[in-house]
Amino acid sequence: MPLSVEGTIERGMNKLHRNMGRLVPILAVHYPGIAKCASFGSINVFLDHPIYFAHADYWTPKIRWRPDWFKPTDPDREEAFGFVAIKFECPPGGASFAAWVFMPEGSGITHGIGRIEVIADTWVAEARIGARCRIEIDHILSSPRPPWFGNAFGFPNVLIV
Repeated sequence: MPLSVEGTIERGMNKLHRNMGRLVPILAVHYPGIAKCASFGSINVFLDHPIYFAHADYWTPKIRWRPDWFKPTDPDREEAFGFVAIKFECPPGGASFAAWVFMPEGSGITHGIGRIEVIADTWVAEARIGARCRIEIDHILSSPRPPWFGNAFGFPNVLIV
């Protein structure tokens, strides 16, 4: 039985948008489905009903990469990422897009239950701040969250409410 949850698009911090071009090609080596997502940034959604992703379709190993906000003297970041394939509608009942819940290990959004970050491999024209949307998960998420996921960033691998 599919899980369907509506939410409202909210403003993000633009960190992922600024880094998509360098990060997605690295991640697509491990999870090819997102290879075309580099051009479109992410969509931050405040969910009407919270979801905690204890499982995903895929969790990467730790990836070494360099965010654009790092100083030249900062060491590269080592971070894992999780992905959940979804159908994304904006507005609810409108066009449906293949998309993914994107879960960076070092992001507080990933470790909470009320917000998610969505990436898509196409431009979703209606996805604007304040717009209503819906996500649908129509399959079993088979890969459990790694027990170490989040620890290096101060997020214990437990549900944070």
